[in-house]
Amino acid sequence: MKKIIALVVVLMVATTMRATATEAARSVPVPEDDPFYDVPADIADYRNGAVIDSRPIEPRVFEVPLPAQAWQVKYRTEDRRGRPSATVTTVLVPNAPWKGEGPRPLLSYQTAEDGVAGKCAPSYAFNAGVTHAMSNSYAELAFVALAVGRGWAVSVPDYEGPRSEFLVAGVQAKGVLDGIRAARRFAPAGISREAPIGLWGYSGGGLATLTAAQWQPSYAPGLPIAAVAAGAPATDIRQSIDAFERQLRRRCGRDGHQRLPAGLPRAAPDAVPVRVGSGEGTCDRR
Repeated sequence: MKKIIALVVVLMVATTMRATATEAARSVPVPEDDPFYDVPADIADYRNGAVIDSRPIEPRVFEVPLPAQAWQVKYRTEDRRGRPSATVTTVLVPNAPWKGEGPRPLLSYQTAEDGVAGKCAPSYAFNAGVTHAMSNSYAELAFVALAVGRGWAVSVPDYEGPRSEFLVAGVQAKGVLDGIRAARRFAPAGISREAPIGLWGYSGGGLATLTAAQWQPSYAPGLPIAAVAAGAPATDIRQSIDAFERQLRRRCGRDGHQRLPAGLPRAAPDAVPVRVGSGEGTCDRR
């Protein structure tokens, strides 16, 4: 109950600070326009989970500062076919010392990114704030705050990768697992190699969490995964696509835009015919 009350207070404070958030967000480019997110030309020279670049951020949830140090860490990962790629995770470490048994735990929290543009990614939600980043990822930063409040280190990966390949299991599983590797290797975070690791996600984030857990024994057997919590994962992908398409038809009309299904043909353009939104509503694109 105390946690629920705290979240309500945070939301009330956010409402009063909306104007400040608007001004701050105007200067934040979307990932597609931010050079920090670019995949380097020498990406093949890095191993999976290697840190490529980093930058500190001031972590806020609903415009309230979090009591933690935080960085955005770019790291190498792979696409579904094993080709080298790079994406970003946001790493948070509480300011307060860990008082529990053993080393401070590391949680990988998967937001329901559920989109085919960088503005849906959690790293952008941390940067852009309440006005420009109103997305599933932004709403779920409250759960990241709860984890920080428990004293855990947290990795929040942009697991869809640089092309926002939503619902592509190989991309999201590797994005999660390589994000954990990167967080452990990122020296400023000081995460112990012996730290127990947890995976947590809901809905689209639950699906990413489950696929990461399934891939871990073969793709990242050295990661000591201690616990997995996946809520309401999307288990019928075809049904999910159909549901989003119906929403596009009802809500977008002539102002429709490409959304959920576009992630699949990006990953396999020669294999997945897809119906996407357009300025005229919906159209077949193959």
